[in-house]
Amino acid sequence: MPLFISPEHSESAQCSGFSIEEHLIPLEVLLVGSWPRDGIPSIDSPKFILAAEADWLFPDSRVYPLAILNWHEIVNDNVGGVPVSITFCPLCGT
Repeated sequence: MPLFISPEHSESAQCSGFSIEEHLIPLEVLLVGSWPRDGIPSIDSPKFILAAEADWLFPDSRVYPLAILNWHEIVNDNVGGVPVSITFCPLCGT
């Protein structure tokens, strides 16, 4: 579905919640696709089991199950007092 924005609205142009005011390509060639902004829910407070309960892990390991990452794709976590974001793409498995 092509995205068409009239010139009089281009200064306040929004696309899925993102500003497209300073575009480098003509707006008439843009296509709307994928998820809207914040359309993929992140995991903001992940729950873990103790490493001692998972005999197949090193003591300092963290594991994010693929079944969960396939749905959420983003985990916002805190490791050793440092905030981190873990991202996963189910399309290419990275």
